Amino acid sequence: MMSHQLRWILVIGFLINFVLGSVLVWSVFRPPLHEPPYNTPTSFSTLPYSISVLFFGLAMMLASKLLLRIGLIRVSFKGSVLIGLGYLICSTISFSPSLTILVLSVGFGIVVGFGTGLIYIIPIAMINRLMSGNKGFALGFVLMGFGLSALLTAPLSDVLIKTLGISFAFLTLGIVYLAILSFLSFALKRLIITYRPDFLCLNSEARLHNEASENPLSKTLLRKRTFYLTWVTYAIGIGIGHAIIAFAKLIAIDIGGLKGDLDYLATYAVSILAIGNTVLRPFYGMIADNAGPKHALIIVQLVQLLCLTILLPISNNLPILYLTLFLMGGTYGAYFVVMPLLTSFLYGGRYFEQNYGVLFTAYGVGGVSIPMFFSVILNNRSDINGYIQSFYSLAVLIILALILTQFIKPSLENTTN
Repeated sequence: MMSHQLRWILVIGFLINFVLGSVLVWSVFRPPLHEPPYNTPTSFSTLPYSISVLFFGLAMMLASKLLLRIGLIRVSFKGSVLIGLGYLICSTISFSPSLTILVLSVGFGIVVGFGTGLIYIIPIAMINRLMSGNKGFALGFVLMGFGLSALLTAPLSDVLIKTLGISFAFLTLGIVYLAILSFLSFALKRLIITYRPDFLCLNSEARLHNEASENPLSKTLLRKRTFYLTWVTYAIGIGIGHAIIAFAKLIAIDIGGLKGDLDYLATYAVSILAIGNTVLRPFYGMIADNAGPKHALIIVQLVQLLCLTILLPISNNLPILYLTLFLMGGTYGAYFVVMPLLTSFLYGGRYFEQNYGVLFTAYGVGGVSIPMFFSVILNNRSDINGYIQSFYSLAVLIILALILTQFIKPSLENTTN
């Protein structure tokens, strides 16, 4: 039976992820950047988001070490300050419109992306250390906040932009996010101290420093073949999700034929994908709890393969289009639930934060490279044959990931921790 304190810990973890998930609404900020005085080319306006994906992944590796050395609340506060500072930097674009992309790449891409990565590890580590059972479902619930965020923060950001202008919208969001994340971090600390005064990441920092030095990553992770198999599998799976997210509306328009008066249905298609990304996370978490994380990963890959080879090519039918994007959104969200559980399964829980932080670099690399690969294969074509070729190219990658997954085994890795 879950205690009252633990329920509130999970709720706060959900709320933290809800705020962090606001990074997914970058597309809302793009249209004003294409207009005077900024006049940003369309191809460049995606750059800040791509950079943020890369630095999100890199920050997770540093965050996993900081969490063990300086404690949860300090890492949370540092991440909160960086997110607020990043949006503040973005708000200065009105002073020098000619430097818009440079300013946004630094502010949103590097600073906000890095701050998000620092905080993101905290709810995951919290569940790994505080819960003994049903970790998959709990992790799915907490990370559901990240997916849900876009459905609500996108309209809010749009209203702020239209009401205040893009610069003051950035400024307002920076102040609000800083205040909310700081409050949630302190509330989380108080709850955990009440629930588990001996919680590893809060009250045992001297011992943690010694543990971290006893177990260098080069010995526990980077010399293991399983790590590289898992890393490549993660990069492929998450990268395919990013590619479909980036092209979701174009797929709805070009394959589904949702143009002109039907454009609103293409916009709904993007929302359907976001809903799948949100609501299916606990579902895949339960699969991991009952069947094991490796089998859950295989199921996720098979669903991706089904969508890429069969469903997406016939998505000129509206129900099939919506179903396919719902399923693809669900597989994207599933990786964020299944891969932490797989990391704990492979390497144990003692150094989980370090191990998963290194593995999460696959998110940044895959999230940037595979959408670019998809775009190159598509080559600005809008015909069905061009899309099918691009889908099949991604299918080849997921087949490779399926093969690699068969060789992922805990064996010796699990005994080193």
